[in-house]
Amino acid sequence: MIAPASPTIRALFEQHYLPFVAGRAAEGTIKDYRAAIHAWDRFGQPSSRLDSLYGADFNRFCESAIAAGKSPATIDKWLRVYRAGCQFALQEGLIDRVPVMRPVPVDEQIKWRPTLSELSRLYRSCRVATWPDRAGGPVVWWRAFLVLTYVGALRRSDCISRLRWDQVQPDGIHGRRQKRKRLTFIPMLPCVRAHIDSLKQDGAFILPAPNAPRKFKEMQDAIGQAAGIHWTPHAIKRTATDEWFQADKSGTAGHIISHSRQSVTIRSYLDRVRWLTTVSADLAIPEAFGGAVKPRQDTAEAAFLRMFRRLSEKDREAVTSIAERLVS
Repeated sequence: MIAPASPTIRALFEQHYLPFVAGRAAEGTIKDYRAAIHAWDRFGQPSSRLDSLYGADFNRFCESAIAAGKSPATIDKWLRVYRAGCQFALQEGLIDRVPVMRPVPVDEQIKWRPTLSELSRLYRSCRVATWPDRAGGPVVWWRAFLVLTYVGALRRSDCISRLRWDQVQPDGIHGRRQKRKRLTFIPMLPCVRAHIDSLKQDGAFILPAPNAPRKFKEMQDAIGQAAGIHWTPHAIKRTATDEWFQADKSGTAGHIISHSRQSVTIRSYLDRVRWLTTVSADLAIPEAFGGAVKPRQDTAEAAFLRMFRRLSEKDREAVTSIAERLVS
């Protein structure tokens, strides 16, 4: 029996793997697969068959992608897609080995995020805003934008012309994020309530705005200049994630930002120096080191929380549903 010819990366996914996962993989996952295929066509060897590819070829792919300005996290995501496809090809007999694909080394740095006092300065500096003249005026609009971005840990695209008035409920704002269509929930804190009430309904969106990214950037810079701070909405998202994590270590930060795994939150958004400095006060130190041994308080609640954090999002929802039925 003649073995089938080894496919290229594109042929593997389009002819074999994507039909296999169709109907089972989420829309966002399929989108990631197609992005990885396009990346290989751009930075890899699109005409090479899988059985002719080795680790060095994927190393060159990574180098080309980095030279083009792609982030290590994005490249690693593409590599995970290729590994999954190659594992499938191995099981189907299309190849007899999986090429080595090493993660991209990361020169990790803690990205800048505004402090709470700097956020207050930005809020006050919104008085210089002159655009957009919607929903009650530029000053009201920008201050509401800062509050919603911070409390909801939102991207700009998740906030402007995205949150709708019909999503406002007594307990908060229930919407969906643009990137993955995951649920967004902004708790109805007093500051959120006050700023929503300060806005005038101007169409379906809470914060309507013309599609004018250049004008938005100009006004963002003007507010930052008045406050003496060079800022971006995404930096506020990092601050928000940090503060949510400090408020509750049981995974709240990951849920508010709609991450499926807390490891993503910790790796990409958390100020780990601050976090580790905070928790170091509770670190058990051997007596000979100059400290006192602190026994772990392994209460039933702590054990449950550790177990709960290891569950998938679907399993967490199932456990929560069961608990709600038991309570009722």
